[in-house]
Amino acid sequence: MQPATSIKELHPPEPAGIYVHIPFCVRKCSYCDFYSITDRSARPAFIEALVHEMHLKSNFAEKFDTLYIGGGTPSVFDTETIGRIIAAAQQSFHILNGAEITLEVNPG
Repeated sequence: MQPATSIKELHPPEPAGIYVHIPFCVRKCSYCDFYSITDRSARPAFIEALVHEMHLKSNFAEKFDTLYIGGGTPSVFDTETIGRIIAAAQQSFHILNGAEITLEVNPG
C-alpha cells in the first residue's frame, strides 16, 4: 500500500458551487444591500469581461454541482445572453452532469 501524497487523496473535496454576480437592476430597491447599478450602457462590456474572466479561470480542477446566477437582477438580460453566460461556465469549468443551475429573477 502506497502512502497518500496529498490531503486531497485522503479526503477528496466535495463538489463546490459557482456564484456569478450580475450587478444590473432596473432600479435600486430600498431593501437591497447588494451591489447593483442601473446603467444599461455598461451591460455589453460587463458580459464580455465576464465571459473572458471565466475562460481565464478555466484551469480550476474542482468539480462544481451548482451554478447560481444572482445579483442584481440577472433576468434583465435576454435568454441569448443568459445562455451565453451558462455556456461560458460549462466550457470553462467542470460542471457535473445534473448540476443545479439557478437564475435569480425579479419582476421589477
